[in-house]
Amino acid sequence: MRIRRLGWAGIEIEAAGGRAVIDAVTAMPQLAHIIGPPRTELLPPAGPVDLALVTHLHEDHTDAAALAAALAPDGILLRPAPAEGTARETLDTAAAETGLAEHELPTMVVEPWQSVSAGPFTATAVPAVDGLGAPQVSWVVEVGGRRILHCGDTLFHGHWWRIAQRLGPFDAAFLPVNGAVCTFPHLHPASPFPVDLDPAQAAAAAHLLGARIAVPIHYDTLHAVGVYEQIDDPSGAFTTACDELGVVSRVLDPGGTLDLPAGKGDAGNDRTAVDSTAGHSLPMTESNADPEHILDDLLAGRPGTLELTRSLTSAEPLRALPEPARAHEAARVVGDTDLDNTGSRRVMAAAGMRPAGRDAHLAYYESAWPPAPCLPGPGEGAEPEPVAVAVAVAGAVEGVPSTQAG
Repeated sequence: MRIRRLGWAGIEIEAAGGRAVIDAVTAMPQLAHIIGPPRTELLPPAGPVDLALVTHLHEDHTDAAALAAALAPDGILLRPAPAEGTARETLDTAAAETGLAEHELPTMVVEPWQSVSAGPFTATAVPAVDGLGAPQVSWVVEVGGRRILHCGDTLFHGHWWRIAQRLGPFDAAFLPVNGAVCTFPHLHPASPFPVDLDPAQAAAAAHLLGARIAVPIHYDTLHAVGVYEQIDDPSGAFTTACDELGVVSRVLDPGGTLDLPAGKGDAGNDRTAVDSTAGHSLPMTESNADPEHILDDLLAGRPGTLELTRSLTSAEPLRALPEPARAHEAARVVGDTDLDNTGSRRVMAAAGMRPAGRDAHLAYYESAWPPAPCLPGPGEGAEPEPVAVAVAVAGAVEGVPSTQAG
C-alpha cells in the first residue's frame, strides 16, 4: 500500500492494482472568497480512481468537479448522509450537494459501521463529530492486509476506543491537527473553540487508537486572521505531542508518500522485523529468531512501536516473547491472523494469547499485563510510556498453508 498526501486533508491510496482517494480536492472557490486562496498545493490523483471517499460535504473536503474528473468509469463515491434542516442550516454543505448532483456521480450514502467493497478496497465508515454540525464520518480502508484510518476534520470524541476494538489495529492514522477557530458570517455568535482536533488532541487520538504511525493532515492550506485561524506550527506541535506519548509520527508534505508493505496474503514465508520508529527492516533468520535477541537488537534504546512479523510453526518462540518484552518495558504483545488460518490461531492460543476480537478478515490475539510499579530514582523524572510490541504471526501447522499476516 502506497499512500500519497494530496494536500489539506486529501490522500491517495494505491494498492493491488487499484486506486482510492479520500477528501481529494483541487479547488475551494467559495472558501477562497472568505479565507483567501489555498496556501499549499492541492494535487489531483495520479490516475483513474476506483473508490472515492468523502468524510463530509464541506467544500474543502468534497470537490465534485475533481471527483468527476478522477473517477474511473466503474468507480464509485461513498459519502455520509445529507444534512437536514433549513437552507440556512445546510448552507455549508449546499454547494457540494449541488455539485454532486450536477455531475451525476455514482454515489452511495454509507452509515457509520457500514462496509463497502470496491476493487481491491474495503471501506468502513466510522463515527466522527463535525465542528460545524454537518454529518461526518471517518474512513477505515483495508487492502492487502493493511488498514488505515482517515479522520477528515473531526473533533475529539468518545468513539476512539470502539473504533480500535472493532476495526484495529491500524497501520496508519491520518488526523487533522490545525485546531482552527472559525468566525464565519453565517455562524453568530462565533465559537471561541476549535472546530477540529488540535495537535495534542490528535496525538491523544492516535494513542487511544493504537496507531502504528500517525500522520498529520488538515493544516497550513487555510488561514486568515479573524476568520479561520489555525494554531502556530500544527505539524511541529503534533510531532512533539506524539513523542511525549510514544506515538510514531510521520509528516508528509503534499506529494509525499508513505509505503506500507503488504500484510495479510503475502506470498511465501519471508520473515522481517520492522522497527517502525526508524522505518528500518532487518532480516529474521533462524540464528536471530530468539525473542531476547530480537528485542535487544531492535527495541532497546529505540522508543516507539515495534512490529515483529514472521512465520511461526510452533508456539514456543511466541510463548517466550512476553517475558523479555515486559523486561524491555513493553505494554503488551498483540497478534493477528486470517480467520481461516486455524493453524496460526492454534499457535497463538497455545502460546497463552487470549482472543481480542475479530473483523471480517482477521482474528486478533493479545498477551497483556499490568504495568509494574516503578519509583523514579534520585534526580529522575517519571518513567517513559511503555512501548507496544505488535507481533503478526502466521505459519503452516497441521497442513494449513503458511501466509504472512499483517
